[in-house]
Amino acid sequence: MKGLVKNFKIPIIIACLQWGILLAIDADSAFFIYIRNAQGNVEASSVLLRWVTQLLALVLLCVIWSSGWFLAAKLRAGDRAYSRWFRFFSIYFGIQMLLMLILWPGTWAWDDIMTLEFSVRCYGIFAWQHIFTSIFQMVALHIFPFPAGIIIIQQLLIAICVATSLLLMEQSLGLKSLRNGALDTAIKLFPFLMPPVLMYQFSGYRNGPLVYLELLLVVLLLKEIKERKQRCAPIWYYIFLVSLLVVVAEWRSENIIYFAIGACILALRNYKKIYYKASIVVLALTLFTAAHQVQKYIMGEDDMYAIASTMRPAVELLRRAEPLKDKKEIADMSEVVDKNYVDSHPGMHGELVFGKAGIRDKHISHQAYQKYMKGLTNLIIKYPGVFLHERVSLFLAAMGIRGDGLQMTNVQHTVHLMDTSYANTHLDFMRNSGWLMVRPFAPELRKSLILVLGQQAYDGKESPLFYVFWNGLIPIGFLIVALFYGIRKKNRLLFGLVAVLLIKMFAVILAEPSSWIMYYLSQYMAGYVLLSYWIIMMLSRTRIQKGA
Repeated sequence: MKGLVKNFKIPIIIACLQWGILLAIDADSAFFIYIRNAQGNVEASSVLLRWVTQLLALVLLCVIWSSGWFLAAKLRAGDRAYSRWFRFFSIYFGIQMLLMLILWPGTWAWDDIMTLEFSVRCYGIFAWQHIFTSIFQMVALHIFPFPAGIIIIQQLLIAICVATSLLLMEQSLGLKSLRNGALDTAIKLFPFLMPPVLMYQFSGYRNGPLVYLELLLVVLLLKEIKERKQRCAPIWYYIFLVSLLVVVAEWRSENIIYFAIGACILALRNYKKIYYKASIVVLALTLFTAAHQVQKYIMGEDDMYAIASTMRPAVELLRRAEPLKDKKEIADMSEVVDKNYVDSHPGMHGELVFGKAGIRDKHISHQAYQKYMKGLTNLIIKYPGVFLHERVSLFLAAMGIRGDGLQMTNVQHTVHLMDTSYANTHLDFMRNSGWLMVRPFAPELRKSLILVLGQQAYDGKESPLFYVFWNGLIPIGFLIVALFYGIRKKNRLLFGLVAVLLIKMFAVILAEPSSWIMYYLSQYMAGYVLLSYWIIMMLSRTRIQKGA
């Protein structure tokens, strides 16, 4: 520890000075408001959260400055690996910052603004979008006290993930490099420049940074499998890997599959000392359990999240249910959603019923929730065709093979983020905030770029290319091809990777509450990453054959 501080004394001092200046000018007061009790006193939990996130911000600043210091030293020494990493990083981060200036303050649109509002107005955590989302936003705001600051920190994190993943794929996973450097870089970076990917990574949604953390985790785990018989890495590396595993596995519920797989990979690693292996596995289990329990505690006994997630199939099944034959199931579900209301609004899907029928504002007991789930489960068993039809229809809508209202609406929200003539209560929070640096630098250029990314016209009508760039079935098709290729070539790593991604996809199909492509962003990006890998390998093979 002493050696670490000594080697990075200057960047740590710089980080502490930056942190101290922000504290001294009370930058927090521009955003955060403490939670107060009925007597007007500040809640202790609110104060605790402030200082926990402040300390995390200090740690992050130390890591950023120290990493930059270390990288500069490696580049001065002419280290080829770090030079290669910096090439990927600088090109991609440069593109990101150019886009950031145009898209300023980001592509905020809906629930991401809700998370921001809850965090800064209450100094609390919006557990519906997971505690990690609120904590990340708070930490970023402690460093850059304006909404775009969250997105800037996010882009830095993403660029690091991209550069590290590509370098490791070249070093450990057999990815070739083309002689033409510009072509090589362009092919390797294009999966991270696809419109849906960019749209979400410049937003405050958790899916934006999470999909890149997932990519890095997958690459690192594949590296561990390939090098399982080689010498183990230093302990700090495994602490980082375990931490990354916990964040990815916990941040979205369907990612829990990574924890099971990752823990097994770490446990089967060829460590020389058994206590080394045991310590890593225990650390992984402890961190994951702790994170999960904190999320569960803050979420409380609120079953509304699960109700919202199941409302779409519930409404369709209630429409199909017969009053006499399914009397018991209808009665079980009645405290949550009323069949008479559903039948009297035939054109209203479950998500609208959830809001319009006042379910969102109901106080629903845990007992009523259990009865609701029992009734819903029985209706699924009775009418599996209705359930599957609704799930498949929602999945196809999310895939963007037809103009879907939600995908289009999300784009329209962010286009009109600062337009007061565009009525939206979520957007009003940011419009009326009075914060510094919240207004776009080039409003019309921003709108144009967002419409290009969203592939729609100003009036909300989709363009023909929408069905290409926002079509999730294309990259999923690449995944399926890769799956069969892995079977044919007996490539267990490729087969296992694709199988995990497809298992995740089917889990989302069964549970998704709405038709958002962001739920399938990892499959979307993974499909194009595999395509990029295949193109590079084919071009490099052709070059070798011609040379021979």
